Order: sequence, then structure tokens, then C-alpha cells
Amino acid sequence: MLAGLYRLARFRRAWDLSINVNDFVFVLAAMLGCGKHGRYWVGRYPSEWHGLDILTLADAVRRAGLGPIDDDVLASVMARVAGWQKVNGSHIISGKRLGEILSVTAAERETLRLWAIDAVDEPKADRAARKTAERRAWDNERKRRDRETQESYVTRDAYESESLSRTKPWEALGISRRTWERRRAAANGQAVASAANGQADASGSTDDTTVGGHVEQLASSAPKGAPKAGCKDALGTDGAQSGPAAPVSSGASAAQDGSQSRLAAPAPDGDSAEQAGDAAGKPSTPKTVQVVPPVQLWVVNGIRVNRGDLPLLRRKRAA
Repeated sequence: MLAGLYRLARFRRAWDLSINVNDFVFVLAAMLGCGKHGRYWVGRYPSEWHGLDILTLADAVRRAGLGPIDDDVLASVMARVAGWQKVNGSHIISGKRLGEILSVTAAERETLRLWAIDAVDEPKADRAARKTAERRAWDNERKRRDRETQESYVTRDAYESESLSRTKPWEALGISRRTWERRRAAANGQAVASAANGQADASGSTDDTTVGGHVEQLASSAPKGAPKAGCKDALGTDGAQSGPAAPVSSGASAAQDGSQSRLAAPAPDGDSAEQAGDAAGKPSTPKTVQVVPPVQLWVVNGIRVNRGDLPLLRRKRAA
């Protein structure tokens, strides 16, 4: 704090600015009198504090460049400081009060780096807002310099010169912008579809010779009685068809129709069985209902195939 006061006094003396010597001497005396004589630790380093007396105050006036001052004047200032400390206590004067006593401006505060003293022409809230704006401007400038160093950097003028709002290609075609946008969207969709078809042609389509290989792999790897993973996704539920199945062969269709007819045939209940027994004159016995397992279908290259038709399909492929 004392070093900042020394810089401020010498700065005003060097530039012939107005300076109140009495206020400066009072502030220096108050700063010296806030601690008693002794050795104190300032951070990790010891410092000798001489306190307030005629010698220390005269040395502070010399360092501040305020010129020689009589001892009587210094003694009167020390008396004022002692009376002030009895009322307010022996503590360091606040930064706001120091700025008001010495009339410190914002320019002096920034130039001399007097961070512990507030300026009288710029309140703390205004200073915080200015610092925030300066920091934001500096950060934006740094980001702009970083963007300019990149190879893909395009200036704002170049970007706007090539924008649709500047070029207006629909005017050359004699159509509205909305019509031009619809045509461009349709052209982009066709380009995407053609690209997808080109990739499919490059990868190759599945022919009939690969069906037998897939069937052999399914028949050899799948356990008996367990539906293949993927049948549920294609059929909606295990063993139940979600749509019409593509016919593979006449034998496969017949086997599948027979299985479905067995599933659709209702089993006689107990009352109908007793009525039939009474009509025949024989004691009726409840019939055992045979539960038919659901038809297990396999998906081979997008075709639903009954598991019982796999050998038939293999023979057809071999022939």
C-alpha cells in the first residue's frame, strides 16, 4: 500500500498535477500508525515495521517526493492521526476512502496499478462491467486470430458474396425462390437414392445359389425346436405370421396348411363328448386334447420357410 502511495505522489509531481500535501502526509502517517514497532512476517519473508514517529514519517515524505517538511508540521499530523485512531481504531484505511481523500482517477489507477485504491470517477460496479466488456472483446479478438490461422477460414465478406441472398440463382431461371428450393430438394433426394443404389450394386445382390448355403447353415447350427433369432423381428411374434408368406414350394405350402388346419380345428369339450356317448349308448369318457406345437418358421434370405421343408428345399437346390 505504501509503495502505491509513493508512486502516486511521484507521478503527480512529475506531470505537474495538483497534489494536496497535507492529505498525502496524513494518509502516510495513518498507514504507518496502523501497526506498532516490531518485526512482522510478510508472506515467507520477515519485515521490519518501525511504526509511526518523526523519523519514519519524514522518511515516508522523502520517498513520496513531497519535499522537506518541518518537524512541527509532522508532529501536528501525528496528533491528528492519533485522534482519528481513537475514534476509528488503528487499521488500514479502506480503498474507497483512500480514493476519496486523494482524489484518485480511473486513469491513475490503471496506469500506476493501484488495485487497492478505488477511483472516484468510476464506481466499483461500473469498473466490473467495463472489465467484463474488455475481457469479452479481448477473447473475441483472440478467437478471430485463431480462426484466421485455419486453412478453411472464410471471411465474412467472402461468405456473404457467395450466399443465396446475394447470388439469387432463381432469378436467372425466371422462377420464385420457393420453387427453386423445392426443385433443389428433389434433386438432392434423387442424388442420395442413386448413390445408395450404386453402393448396393457394388456390394452385389444375393442369387439363388446362396440360398442353399444359408439353409445348410441354419439347419446345422440351430438347435432342434428353438426358433432362430430374427424370426420374431420378421414375423412380429414367435410362431405367428404378421403378413402373407411367400410360397416356397407346393410341398411346403401343403405342410404349412396342414399344420394350420390342425391348429384351427376346435377340440370337443366335455358336454359334447357326453352327448355323443349317450347317443351311441356307450358310457362317455373325456377325450384328451392334443396340443399341437406352433409352426416354426425360418427366415432365409427374407423368405419365411417351414422348418420341415428344409430337406425338400435342399433337394431342390441340389437338383
